[in-house]
Amino acid sequence: LFSFDVGNGPLEVKVETPAALNDERWHHVRAERNIKEASLYVDHHPGAVQKAPADGHIHLQLNS
Repeated sequence: LFSFDVGNGPLEVKVETPAALNDERWHHVRAERNIKEASLYVDHHPGAVQKAPADGHIHLQLNS
């Protein structure tokens, strides 16, 4: 689960795998957020993509 909030409420991207990931092995995870969407990929499993809301914030306010 990739959860983030850029000022207009939390959004989540979730990848479900057929087997549990707590198997004492390393896994490759890639989470990305850009202006258009957020995506999450785990190992070789199909990824998940969540479109950004049309009224969402583009620039982060990192002054506090």
